[in-house]
Amino acid sequence: MNIDKRTCINIGIVAFLLYLAIHYWDGLVGLFNLFLAAAGTLINGAIIAYVLNILMRFYERHMAPNTKKKVWNAMRRPVCIGEQRIHFLLCECAAEPAGAYHLPHKINRRTIITTISTKI
Repeated sequence: MNIDKRTCINIGIVAFLLYLAIHYWDGLVGLFNLFLAAAGTLINGAIIAYVLNILMRFYERHMAPNTKKKVWNAMRRPVCIGEQRIHFLLCECAAEPAGAYHLPHKINRRTIITTISTKI
């Protein structure tokens, strides 16, 4: 076996990193949990966006696909977005046991979020 200077340096670096990992284990676990929480939120958002995009494409494809009217072509996307949000709210309420009870609060919260996000 040929041991040269580079191999010794690599072993030393790995040993030092292992020492740091053992010594600062609690901090590493906290950092890992922080990254996991942030990634979990992003992954949940991506899943919801993917499902809503499927609904959006379905609505856009089936709402007067062969129309020549400029007004309808301009209004198709906003109408489909409204349908998509209503459909999502109804599915969300059906999934929760007391979902229908909280529907006015959800509509108000979604309206506020939508208003804020369109102004940014």
